[in-house]
Amino acid sequence: MKKGIISRNIGLLMEHFGIRSVAQLAKLIGMPQTTLNKLSSGISPDPKISTLTPLANYFNITIDTLLSEHPVFTHPEAQRQDNWFVPLISYDELPNIHGHLDSLTVNTWPQWHPIPAQEEQGAVYYAVHVIVKQIPPPFHEASVLIVKNDPKLINNSYVLIKHLTSQVVTIKKVVFDNGKQWLLPLQNELPISEFNAQEFQSLGTIQAFVTDISNGAFIIIKGERNG
Repeated sequence: MKKGIISRNIGLLMEHFGIRSVAQLAKLIGMPQTTLNKLSSGISPDPKISTLTPLANYFNITIDTLLSEHPVFTHPEAQRQDNWFVPLISYDELPNIHGHLDSLTVNTWPQWHPIPAQEEQGAVYYAVHVIVKQIPPPFHEASVLIVKNDPKLINNSYVLIKHLTSQVVTIKKVVFDNGKQWLLPLQNELPISEFNAQEFQSLGTIQAFVTDISNGAFIIIKGERNG
């Protein structure tokens, strides 16, 4: 293996996904920063497979690709065999960015996240990085939510709801009852609201979320279609 290939590929991947530092990447993949420093600086030109696995899993690429002299990724808007790349948006940026999802490209948006390829034609997805202290189950601090950008509410699903007055985005569970659509908060002590388009806007249904980024495990959330 030529010296510097792993270092170069890690640098390209970090730049491509908007990861600003080795310390940030080490935290995301659950690797000691000293170990990742050696990889990213080229000090460890021939690392163990067990050392490379968290990196490959996080970026959804093979170890062979990570070690390859060829480019480690393709255009993020293009479908690959097993994965798509979708815009990764921070929770705080959602109110301003959501309406412009269609305009985001690799040239205009720095952060992209791999998701399993979807079969539904025409569906648009995006990812949301949630860093919220004490966020209730089933979600966890530092989750990455995979969201289908469709305003239609689905019974027993989790949705991102924008409060039109305050512009605040919260996660709610949708329940259909007696011909009405109700928004249940994750915190039991907060009030339940009836959905209406004058007060609320659905930013999409949460399809899955990643709680352990080091192994890329997706937890699927399924809602029930009503009628």
